Amino acid sequence: MFSPLRYEKTIDLTFMEILIRHAENKDLSHIQKLMTELNDFQIKNFSNQNKPFHKRTKEYPKIKKDDIKNNIILVAEIDNNIIGYIWGSIHKRKSHELSIMGYIDEICVNQKYRTKGVGKRLLKLLETKFRQKKCDHMVTHTDYDNEIAQKSYSNYGMLPVTIEYWKEIEK
Repeated sequence: MFSPLRYEKTIDLTFMEILIRHAENKDLSHIQKLMTELNDFQIKNFSNQNKPFHKRTKEYPKIKKDDIKNNIILVAEIDNNIIGYIWGSIHKRKSHELSIMGYIDEICVNQKYRTKGVGKRLLKLLETKFRQKKCDHMVTHTDYDNEIAQKSYSNYGMLPVTIEYWKEIEK
């Protein structure tokens, strides 16, 4: 979902079967690898003005068995190889007409398979899972610098709703 393919052989998924299923404990290391790939990609692509906001003091958090148990995590795989995942969670919003929110925590597709519809299929299935759990809307956020993700969410029919601002406070 993040960068267009550059200098890589394109992959034709026409004759490949993509299976999308709920993540299992055995998938943790594969999902972690994609999470790290996503984080590394994002760090490289933040604008200089936003790099300080995202700078970590600790390693990217590890996915745990409880994450799989307590959230909706779906994986996309081809020939038993995980090529993408989407992570969703459900939250209640008090005092709102739209009160049960499905939140897209993360989505990542291996760079070789981006722009092939894998992310859209993951989004569609997560939306179905949210509907089954009685969510009345779904939300996500992306970085100001991530125009590719913004375009992908817009193409999926999602609308921008807020803009987040930040400022470093002098010590």
